[in-house]
Amino acid sequence: MDKAELMETIRRSHRQLMRYLFYFEKNSDGEFAEGSCPKFAIDEMMQPGVFGDWSLKDLLSHLVYREQRFLGWYQSGLKGETPKDLPSSDHCWDVSESEDLELSTALRSRSIQRTLDDMKGSYQDIIAQVTAIPEEALFYPGYYEWTDENTLADYLAFSTYLNYEWAKKHIRLWRKVHAGQYLNKQVILERIQSERRRLEKNVEQLTDLQIETEEVIGDWTVKDVLAHLSEWEKLFIGWYKTGVRGENPEVPAPGISWQNIDVLNQSIYEKYRRSSIEDIRRDFNESYKEILATIEAMLEEEMFAIGRYPWLGNGNLVGYILANTANHYRWAKRETRSWLISQGQL
Repeated sequence: MDKAELMETIRRSHRQLMRYLFYFEKNSDGEFAEGSCPKFAIDEMMQPGVFGDWSLKDLLSHLVYREQRFLGWYQSGLKGETPKDLPSSDHCWDVSESEDLELSTALRSRSIQRTLDDMKGSYQDIIAQVTAIPEEALFYPGYYEWTDENTLADYLAFSTYLNYEWAKKHIRLWRKVHAGQYLNKQVILERIQSERRRLEKNVEQLTDLQIETEEVIGDWTVKDVLAHLSEWEKLFIGWYKTGVRGENPEVPAPGISWQNIDVLNQSIYEKYRRSSIEDIRRDFNESYKEILATIEAMLEEEMFAIGRYPWLGNGNLVGYILANTANHYRWAKRETRSWLISQGQL
């Protein structure tokens, strides 16, 4: 890794983290960048449980602390001094077990807005400072006496992108089981309905001949795709109803594991390939109505609870719901549009 690759890694990892925290908006250059509006409400960001008893605000404060501490180490090195707050060698490269995971009272007492402002300012400081550091100083082992056999880049990684990845993992896990402003039952229903409308709008443009044209997605026609979506909606409904009865369904299907999902998809294709367009459209509409009604009848806490039913394992209903509805519809819409573009029809 050279300096350019290091900086790109830091930027990419930071951007991915920001996508979990802020809504992205188009800037003056027409590019999407993080805006000023967080995806979580203030009370959500104060709730413990993101990492141990830490709230989301605490986790973000820790990121700022790590970045600022690196800047302090670097300035000490420029002065020929050895920093007094280096992590011990036993924990130095383990982001999750370093002894500095306890937050100071000063950090925990800062407001949400101050923490968010500090996050953006601290990251800008890091980028500006790293830009100014000579490549040799970053990658030459022992360039500063206090780095010993390590490099400044090792300490930088520990304080930036490794830490961003660690934080992103915990935020992602927390968000999966957390019904809040960004993801709750109402948001999920709206997302499902929105993606469904977009898909239907694209399908409605097609003639029957186009719907039965082969090789839209692999060997599949659009008709095959609609049958595929319907069958997966039915599969989810079956898993859910079986779990509610206190039974444990074979997921995704009897005798089939997630590792050989292609076998299941092929069997779905073979099951419906000779069905009429009218039958497929009717199934497509009816299975959607049924899955929507099923989700609407669920309690929110039921949707977010990890392992609520044995077949969920360490997952929750939300992950399966989105995979078999909104995410599936978006995939079908994207593939259909790509095919239409390739045919010069969009």
